[in-house]
Amino acid sequence: MRVAIRGAGSRNGQASRNAGRPCFRLLVSFWVACAVGLATPACSTAAASASGPPALQAVVSDAAKRMSTGARKVQVIRTEKMEWPDSALGCPRPGEMYVQMTTPGWLIEVRSGQRTLEYHTDASDRFVLCTPRP
Repeated sequence: MRVAIRGAGSRNGQASRNAGRPCFRLLVSFWVACAVGLATPACSTAAASASGPPALQAVVSDAAKRMSTGARKVQVIRTEKMEWPDSALGCPRPGEMYVQMTTPGWLIEVRSGQRTLEYHTDASDRFVLCTPRP
């Protein structure tokens, strides 16, 4: 079933390619509302999960506890997609064994005051605090 919205999505009297796609229009409306701050807090969650590390909130919370500060004072200074060489997420612990397979994830650096912490995550919600390498 095609639904055409009169007056919207047309140029020079011709219908836009996506004008008859209600799901597309709804998605675009949602993201526009998020961008201008008109929608609910679900926007920030949807935007974070669509574009950033899924474990970001957990990392910020963990960093706040480790640095004895509030989560609002923890600043995310870097997020970068990574391919870790194994299930240790690039931070192996001595004496532990890990699955030797490429593991997609994220490198996340956070700061509070003068202290910076580096976390490594997998593609879902697992993360480890990884001390910077010399």
